[in-house]
Amino acid sequence: MDACYRPVLPAAIAALHLAAAGSVSADPIALREICDESTALALVGVDTASRTVLISLPSRQEAVPGWLLELGEGRATLYPDRRPGGRFGGSTGPGPVLVLEPCGEACVQAAEWSAGEWKPIGPPLDTAGGATLHPARDGGGRPWIVQHFPGPTEHARRVVAALLTQGRWQPAGQLDVSGAGSPAALPDPDSAEALISGSGRFVPGEPAETWVRMPPLGPDARGSLVPLGAGRAACVTPDSRLLITRDGGGQWFEQRWTPWRDQDGVNRGESGEHYWLDLPTGTVSPPLALLWYDDRPGREAALWLTGGEAPADLVAAVVPRAARTGSEPIAEAIHWGGGDWLLVSGCRRDQRTAYVLVRTPRDASPGSWTRLALEPGW
Repeated sequence: MDACYRPVLPAAIAALHLAAAGSVSADPIALREICDESTALALVGVDTASRTVLISLPSRQEAVPGWLLELGEGRATLYPDRRPGGRFGGSTGPGPVLVLEPCGEACVQAAEWSAGEWKPIGPPLDTAGGATLHPARDGGGRPWIVQHFPGPTEHARRVVAALLTQGRWQPAGQLDVSGAGSPAALPDPDSAEALISGSGRFVPGEPAETWVRMPPLGPDARGSLVPLGAGRAACVTPDSRLLITRDGGGQWFEQRWTPWRDQDGVNRGESGEHYWLDLPTGTVSPPLALLWYDDRPGREAALWLTGGEAPADLVAAVVPRAARTGSEPIAEAIHWGGGDWLLVSGCRRDQRTAYVLVRTPRDASPGSWTRLALEPGW
Protein backbone atom coordinates (compact mmCIF):
# COMPACT_ATOMS: atom_id res chain seq x y z
CA MET A 1 0.00 0.00 0.00
CA ASP A 2 1.07 3.56 -0.55
CA ALA A 3 2.27 5.26 2.60
CA CYS A 4 1.31 8.86 1.86
CA TYR A 5 1.27 10.60 5.21
CA ARG A 6 0.93 14.29 5.84
CA PRO A 7 2.72 15.76 8.87
CA VAL A 8 0.68 15.48 12.06
CA LEU A 9 1.21 16.78 15.56
CA PRO A 10 4.07 15.26 17.54
CA ALA A 11 3.21 11.73 18.65
CA ALA A 12 -0.14 12.23 16.90
CA ILE A 13 -1.67 13.78 20.01
CA ALA A 14 -3.71 16.97 19.96
CA ALA A 15 -5.31 19.03 22.70
CA LEU A 16 -9.06 19.29 22.28
CA HIS A 17 -10.98 22.23 23.69
CA LEU A 18 -14.73 21.74 23.99
CA ALA A 19 -16.95 24.49 25.31
CA ALA A 20 -20.24 23.18 26.66
CA ALA A 21 -22.66 24.70 29.16
CA GLY A 22 -20.25 27.52 29.90
CA SER A 23 -17.30 25.26 30.67
CA VAL A 24 -14.10 24.67 28.77
CA SER A 25 -12.16 21.42 28.93
CA ALA A 26 -8.78 20.60 27.46
CA ASP A 27 -8.09 16.89 27.00
CA PRO A 28 -5.26 15.25 25.06
CA ILE A 29 -6.59 13.15 22.18
CA ALA A 30 -4.47 10.35 20.75
CA LEU A 31 -5.43 10.28 17.08
CA ARG A 32 -4.66 6.56 16.77
CA GLU A 33 -7.42 5.92 19.32
CA ILE A 34 -10.09 7.61 17.20
CA CYS A 35 -10.87 4.64 14.95
CA ASP A 36 -9.71 1.31 13.53
CA GLU A 37 -10.95 -1.40 11.13
CA SER A 38 -13.97 -2.10 13.37
CA THR A 39 -15.23 1.51 13.23
CA ALA A 40 -18.36 2.07 11.18
CA LEU A 41 -18.21 5.05 8.81
CA ALA A 42 -21.58 6.70 8.16
CA LEU A 43 -21.87 8.99 5.16
CA VAL A 44 -23.36 12.37 6.09
CA GLY A 45 -23.30 14.10 2.70
CA VAL A 46 -21.30 15.17 -0.34
CA ASP A 47 -20.42 18.59 -1.73
CA THR A 48 -19.98 17.87 -5.44
CA ALA A 49 -18.72 21.40 -6.14
CA SER A 50 -15.72 21.26 -3.79
CA ARG A 51 -15.46 17.45 -4.05
CA THR A 52 -15.71 17.09 -0.31
CA VAL A 53 -17.13 14.09 1.53
CA LEU A 54 -18.40 14.37 5.11
CA ILE A 55 -18.45 11.19 7.22
CA SER A 56 -19.67 10.58 10.77
CA LEU A 57 -17.72 8.40 13.21
CA PRO A 58 -18.76 7.17 16.66
CA SER A 59 -16.70 8.44 19.57
CA ARG A 60 -14.66 6.47 22.08
CA GLN A 61 -13.80 9.56 24.11
CA GLU A 62 -16.10 10.61 26.95
CA ALA A 63 -15.52 14.31 26.30
CA VAL A 64 -16.58 14.07 22.64
CA PRO A 65 -20.14 13.01 21.65
CA GLY A 66 -19.10 12.14 18.10
CA TRP A 67 -16.63 12.83 15.29
CA LEU A 68 -16.92 14.24 11.79
CA LEU A 69 -14.37 13.39 9.12
CA GLU A 70 -13.99 15.67 6.10
CA LEU A 71 -12.33 14.05 3.07
CA GLY A 72 -11.14 16.44 0.38
CA GLU A 73 -8.04 17.64 -1.46
CA GLY A 74 -6.05 14.63 -0.33
CA ARG A 75 -6.70 15.28 3.36
CA ALA A 76 -8.72 13.62 6.12
CA THR A 77 -9.58 16.34 8.63
CA LEU A 78 -11.16 15.40 11.93
CA TYR A 79 -13.64 17.57 13.87
CA PRO A 80 -15.56 16.99 17.10
CA ASP A 81 -19.34 16.89 16.81
CA ARG A 82 -21.46 17.93 19.77
CA ARG A 83 -24.43 15.86 18.67
CA PRO A 84 -24.47 12.34 20.15
CA GLY A 85 -25.56 9.36 18.08
CA GLY A 86 -23.91 10.41 14.83
CA ARG A 87 -25.30 12.07 11.74
CA PHE A 88 -26.57 10.89 8.39
CA GLY A 89 -29.02 11.90 5.68
CA GLY A 90 -27.35 15.14 4.62
CA SER A 91 -27.46 16.69 1.18
CA THR A 92 -25.65 15.56 -1.96
CA GLY A 93 -25.11 18.36 -4.45
CA PRO A 94 -23.14 21.48 -5.32
CA GLY A 95 -22.63 23.31 -2.06
CA PRO A 96 -21.80 22.71 1.60
CA VAL A 97 -23.42 19.64 3.13
CA LEU A 98 -26.84 20.53 4.48
CA VAL A 99 -28.47 18.74 7.44
CA LEU A 100 -31.65 19.14 9.44
CA GLU A 101 -31.68 19.32 13.23
CA PRO A 102 -34.75 19.05 15.47
CA CYS A 103 -35.82 22.29 17.12
CA GLY A 104 -38.88 21.07 18.94
CA GLU A 105 -41.97 19.06 18.09
CA ALA A 106 -42.72 19.20 14.32
CA CYS A 107 -39.86 21.65 13.77
CA VAL A 108 -36.46 21.40 12.05
CA GLN A 109 -33.56 23.80 11.70
CA ALA A 110 -31.35 23.61 8.61
CA ALA A 111 -27.59 23.89 9.10
CA GLU A 112 -24.71 23.71 6.66
CA TRP A 113 -21.14 22.55 7.13
CA SER A 114 -18.80 25.52 6.85
CA ALA A 115 -15.22 25.99 8.06
CA GLY A 116 -15.39 22.98 10.33
CA GLU A 117 -18.69 23.68 12.06
CA TRP A 118 -22.44 23.60 11.56
CA LYS A 119 -23.95 27.01 10.88
CA PRO A 120 -27.75 27.51 10.95
CA ILE A 121 -29.27 28.83 7.73
CA GLY A 122 -32.78 30.16 7.39
CA PRO A 123 -35.48 30.13 10.07
CA PRO A 124 -36.90 26.96 11.64
CA LEU A 125 -39.36 25.11 9.41
CA ASP A 126 -42.60 23.64 10.71
CA THR A 127 -43.13 20.07 9.52
CA ALA A 128 -46.04 17.66 9.54
CA GLY A 129 -46.13 14.30 11.28
CA GLY A 130 -45.37 11.20 9.25
CA ALA A 131 -42.98 12.93 6.86
CA THR A 132 -39.50 11.82 5.85
CA LEU A 133 -37.31 14.89 5.49
CA HIS A 134 -34.60 15.33 2.86
CA PRO A 135 -32.27 18.35 2.67
CA ALA A 136 -31.05 19.03 -0.87
CA ARG A 137 -29.39 21.54 -3.17
CA ASP A 138 -30.31 22.33 -6.75
CA GLY A 139 -27.80 22.84 -9.55
CA GLY A 140 -27.24 26.42 -8.44
CA GLY A 141 -26.44 25.32 -4.89
CA ARG A 142 -29.62 26.75 -3.33
CA PRO A 143 -30.92 24.95 -0.20
CA TRP A 144 -34.17 22.96 -0.34
CA ILE A 145 -36.12 20.89 2.16
CA VAL A 146 -38.21 18.12 0.65
CA GLN A 147 -40.83 16.30 2.71
CA HIS A 148 -42.01 12.84 1.64
CA PHE A 149 -45.39 11.57 2.82
CA PRO A 150 -47.15 8.27 2.04
CA GLY A 151 -48.71 8.55 -1.41
CA PRO A 152 -51.84 7.14 -3.04
CA THR A 153 -50.13 3.77 -3.68
CA GLU A 154 -47.61 1.67 -1.77
CA HIS A 155 -44.61 2.88 -3.77
CA ALA A 156 -45.74 6.45 -4.45
CA ARG A 157 -44.89 9.48 -2.33
CA ARG A 158 -46.52 12.82 -1.75
CA VAL A 159 -43.73 15.37 -2.05
CA VAL A 160 -43.90 18.86 -0.51
CA ALA A 161 -40.93 21.06 -1.41
CA ALA A 162 -39.64 24.31 0.09
CA LEU A 163 -36.80 26.56 -1.10
CA LEU A 164 -34.79 29.01 1.00
CA THR A 165 -35.38 32.38 -0.66
CA GLN A 166 -34.41 35.75 0.81
CA GLY A 167 -33.99 34.20 4.25
CA ARG A 168 -37.36 32.42 4.27
CA TRP A 169 -38.57 28.93 3.39
CA GLN A 170 -40.92 29.47 0.47
CA PRO A 171 -43.31 26.77 -0.79
CA ALA A 172 -42.02 25.32 -4.07
CA GLY A 173 -44.77 22.90 -5.04
CA GLN A 174 -46.24 19.54 -4.10
CA LEU A 175 -46.94 16.45 -6.18
CA ASP A 176 -47.48 12.68 -6.02
CA VAL A 177 -44.35 11.01 -7.42
CA SER A 178 -42.91 7.56 -8.08
CA GLY A 179 -39.35 6.36 -8.51
CA ALA A 180 -37.74 8.35 -5.71
CA GLY A 181 -34.47 6.62 -4.88
CA SER A 182 -31.35 7.70 -3.06
CA PRO A 183 -30.77 10.57 -2.91
CA ALA A 184 -34.48 11.30 -2.73
CA ALA A 185 -33.96 14.77 -4.24
CA LEU A 186 -31.29 15.85 -6.72
CA PRO A 187 -30.50 18.66 -9.16
CA ASP A 188 -32.27 18.79 -12.50
CA PRO A 189 -29.64 18.41 -15.27
CA ASP A 190 -31.75 20.63 -17.55
CA SER A 191 -32.11 23.57 -15.17
CA ALA A 192 -29.98 24.86 -12.31
CA GLU A 193 -33.12 26.30 -10.70
CA ALA A 194 -35.11 23.05 -10.57
CA LEU A 195 -35.07 20.05 -8.27
CA ILE A 196 -35.99 16.46 -9.14
CA SER A 197 -37.60 14.03 -6.71
CA GLY A 198 -38.59 10.77 -8.36
CA SER A 199 -40.90 11.50 -11.27
CA GLY A 200 -41.60 15.03 -10.00
CA ARG A 201 -39.94 18.26 -11.04
CA PHE A 202 -40.09 21.32 -8.79
CA VAL A 203 -39.41 24.87 -9.95
CA PRO A 204 -39.95 27.93 -7.71
CA GLY A 205 -42.95 29.96 -8.78
CA GLU A 206 -44.30 27.22 -11.07
CA PRO A 207 -46.64 24.27 -10.49
CA ALA A 208 -44.82 21.02 -9.80
CA GLU A 209 -44.96 18.68 -12.79
CA THR A 210 -44.30 15.09 -13.81
CA TRP A 211 -41.20 15.10 -16.00
CA VAL A 212 -41.15 11.38 -16.91
CA ARG A 213 -43.49 8.40 -16.98
CA MET A 214 -42.46 5.30 -15.08
CA PRO A 215 -41.65 2.20 -17.16
CA PRO A 216 -44.42 -0.39 -17.53
CA LEU A 217 -43.20 -2.76 -14.83
CA GLY A 218 -46.55 -3.63 -13.30
CA PRO A 219 -48.66 -2.15 -10.48
CA ASP A 220 -46.23 -3.25 -7.76
CA ALA A 221 -43.11 -2.21 -9.63
CA ARG A 222 -40.48 -0.06 -8.01
CA GLY A 223 -37.39 1.61 -9.33
CA SER A 224 -35.02 4.52 -8.84
CA LEU A 225 -35.27 7.19 -11.53
CA VAL A 226 -32.16 9.04 -12.66
CA PRO A 227 -32.60 12.16 -14.85
CA LEU A 228 -30.12 12.30 -17.73
CA GLY A 229 -31.32 15.53 -19.38
CA ALA A 230 -33.19 16.32 -22.59
CA GLY A 231 -35.97 13.80 -21.93
CA ARG A 232 -33.58 10.96 -21.18
CA ALA A 233 -33.76 8.96 -17.97
CA ALA A 234 -32.68 5.68 -16.45
CA CYS A 235 -34.57 3.42 -14.10
CA VAL A 236 -32.79 0.88 -11.89
CA THR A 237 -35.15 -1.70 -10.38
CA PRO A 238 -34.68 -3.62 -7.11
CA ASP A 239 -33.98 -6.79 -9.12
CA SER A 240 -31.17 -4.95 -10.97
CA ARG A 241 -32.83 -4.37 -14.30
CA LEU A 242 -31.63 -1.28 -16.16
CA LEU A 243 -34.12 0.56 -18.37
CA ILE A 244 -33.51 3.65 -20.49
CA THR A 245 -35.89 6.15 -22.07
CA ARG A 246 -35.01 8.92 -24.48
CA ASP A 247 -38.45 10.51 -24.80
CA GLY A 248 -39.60 11.21 -21.26
CA GLY A 249 -40.94 7.72 -20.69
CA GLY A 250 -42.89 7.32 -23.92
CA GLN A 251 -40.81 4.24 -24.66
CA TRP A 252 -38.48 2.30 -22.36
CA PHE A 253 -35.76 -0.09 -23.48
CA GLU A 254 -34.09 -2.62 -21.24
CA GLN A 255 -30.29 -2.60 -21.40
CA ARG A 256 -29.06 -6.19 -21.44
CA TRP A 257 -25.32 -5.67 -21.66
CA THR A 258 -22.99 -6.13 -18.73
CA PRO A 259 -19.51 -4.68 -18.19
CA TRP A 260 -17.86 -8.10 -18.21
CA ARG A 261 -17.17 -10.09 -21.36
CA ASP A 262 -19.97 -11.92 -23.16
CA GLN A 263 -18.09 -15.18 -22.93
CA ASP A 264 -18.44 -15.02 -19.18
CA GLY A 265 -21.93 -16.40 -19.76
CA VAL A 266 -24.22 -14.03 -17.87
CA ASN A 267 -27.75 -15.26 -17.31
CA ARG A 268 -30.01 -12.24 -16.99
CA GLY A 269 -32.17 -14.28 -14.65
CA GLU A 270 -29.34 -14.09 -12.13
CA SER A 271 -29.66 -10.30 -11.81
CA GLY A 272 -30.44 -9.33 -8.25
CA GLU A 273 -29.19 -12.66 -6.96
CA HIS A 274 -25.64 -13.25 -8.23
CA TYR A 275 -25.02 -9.75 -9.52
CA TRP A 276 -26.77 -6.49 -8.87
CA LEU A 277 -26.75 -2.81 -9.73
CA ASP A 278 -26.54 0.22 -7.50
CA LEU A 279 -26.21 3.97 -7.91
CA PRO A 280 -23.13 5.71 -6.51
CA THR A 281 -23.18 8.66 -4.17
CA GLY A 282 -22.40 12.05 -5.64
CA THR A 283 -23.16 13.13 -9.18
CA VAL A 284 -25.93 10.97 -10.67
CA SER A 285 -26.69 13.15 -13.70
CA PRO A 286 -25.20 12.34 -17.13
CA PRO A 287 -23.30 10.31 -17.94
CA LEU A 288 -25.12 7.55 -16.11
CA ALA A 289 -22.81 6.14 -13.43
CA LEU A 290 -23.46 2.67 -12.06
CA LEU A 291 -21.94 0.16 -9.66
CA TRP A 292 -22.04 -3.48 -10.79
CA TYR A 293 -21.49 -6.07 -8.07
CA ASP A 294 -20.59 -9.47 -9.52
CA ASP A 295 -20.87 -12.34 -7.05
CA ARG A 296 -21.55 -15.23 -9.41
CA PRO A 297 -20.64 -18.70 -8.10
CA GLY A 298 -17.14 -19.93 -8.87
CA ARG A 299 -15.70 -16.44 -9.34
CA GLU A 300 -13.99 -13.86 -7.22
CA ALA A 301 -16.28 -11.09 -6.06
CA ALA A 302 -15.94 -8.09 -8.36
CA LEU A 303 -17.04 -4.49 -8.50
CA TRP A 304 -17.29 -2.70 -11.85
CA LEU A 305 -17.76 1.04 -12.33
CA THR A 306 -19.43 2.25 -15.52
CA GLY A 307 -20.22 5.68 -16.88
CA GLY A 308 -22.72 5.48 -19.73
CA GLU A 309 -25.80 3.79 -21.12
CA ALA A 310 -24.21 1.28 -23.51
CA PRO A 311 -21.07 -0.87 -23.86
CA ALA A 312 -19.35 1.90 -25.83
CA ASP A 313 -19.69 4.12 -22.75
CA LEU A 314 -17.96 1.71 -20.40
CA VAL A 315 -15.33 3.65 -18.49
CA ALA A 316 -11.80 2.38 -18.84
CA ALA A 317 -11.27 2.71 -15.11
CA VAL A 318 -12.89 -0.29 -13.41
CA VAL A 319 -12.27 -2.41 -10.36
CA PRO A 320 -12.45 -5.81 -12.04
CA ARG A 321 -11.63 -7.75 -8.92
CA ALA A 322 -12.60 -6.20 -5.63
CA ALA A 323 -10.92 -9.07 -3.79
CA ARG A 324 -7.60 -7.99 -5.26
CA THR A 325 -7.74 -4.30 -4.36
CA GLY A 326 -5.48 -4.82 -1.36
CA SER A 327 -8.12 -7.08 0.23
CA GLU A 328 -9.90 -3.96 1.43
CA PRO A 329 -13.71 -3.66 1.30
CA ILE A 330 -15.23 -0.59 -0.35
CA ALA A 331 -17.50 1.28 2.04
CA GLU A 332 -18.41 4.22 -0.21
CA ALA A 333 -18.14 4.88 -3.95
CA ILE A 334 -18.38 8.57 -4.79
CA HIS A 335 -18.90 9.64 -8.41
CA TRP A 336 -17.63 13.13 -9.25
CA GLY A 337 -18.66 13.05 -12.92
CA GLY A 338 -17.25 11.52 -16.07
CA GLY A 339 -14.61 8.99 -15.16
CA ASP A 340 -13.71 10.58 -11.82
CA TRP A 341 -14.48 8.51 -8.73
CA LEU A 342 -13.40 8.30 -5.11
CA LEU A 343 -13.50 4.95 -3.34
CA VAL A 344 -13.44 4.93 0.46
CA SER A 345 -12.57 1.75 2.32
CA GLY A 346 -12.45 2.38 6.04
CA CYS A 347 -10.39 3.43 9.01
CA ARG A 348 -7.12 1.73 10.01
CA ARG A 349 -4.35 2.55 12.47
CA ASP A 350 -0.70 1.85 13.08
CA GLN A 351 1.63 2.57 15.98
CA ARG A 352 1.56 6.29 15.26
CA THR A 353 -1.88 7.38 14.13
CA ALA A 354 -5.19 6.41 12.53
CA TYR A 355 -5.83 6.86 8.84
CA VAL A 356 -8.49 6.34 6.16
CA LEU A 357 -7.91 4.31 3.01
CA VAL A 358 -9.00 5.94 -0.26
CA ARG A 359 -8.26 5.36 -3.92
CA THR A 360 -9.43 6.26 -7.40
CA PRO A 361 -9.98 3.78 -10.25
CA ARG A 362 -7.24 5.61 -12.13
CA ASP A 363 -4.63 4.55 -9.60
CA ALA A 364 -1.80 2.75 -11.34
CA SER A 365 -2.16 -0.48 -9.39
CA PRO A 366 -5.49 -2.18 -8.56
CA GLY A 367 -4.23 -2.65 -5.01
CA SER A 368 -3.00 0.91 -4.58
CA TRP A 369 -4.71 2.54 -1.63
CA THR A 370 -3.67 5.93 -0.29
CA ARG A 371 -3.43 6.38 3.46
CA LEU A 372 -4.86 9.71 4.60
CA ALA A 373 -3.72 10.26 8.17
CA LEU A 374 -6.26 11.93 10.44
CA GLU A 375 -5.46 15.59 10.98
CA PRO A 376 -7.05 17.61 13.80
CA GLY A 377 -9.23 20.37 12.40
CA TRP A 378 -9.90 22.18 15.66
